[in-house]
Amino acid sequence: MKLFSLFLVLLGVTFTLAAPLPMPTGTPSPPRPATPPPPRPVNPPEPVHITIPGHIICQGEDEKCLKTIIKIKKTSPK
Repeated sequence: MKLFSLFLVLLGVTFTLAAPLPMPTGTPSPPRPATPPPPRPVNPPEPVHITIPGHIICQGEDEKCLKTIIKIKKTSPK
């Protein structure tokens, strides 16, 4: 019986600590005016990594790389 009452006490303490009741604080604080969320910063576009069967990896607007891609596209059979 002593073990059972100890179990009940521990169960009660657990639920009391898990969800404490809000204490009344006297006067409620006035509601804050709704402020619009700050505008999201526009991130610059990330460089695109293009991989072609010829193992060419491009980063950004690399002119030599883009010319190579165009050359490969023109010569590759479809």
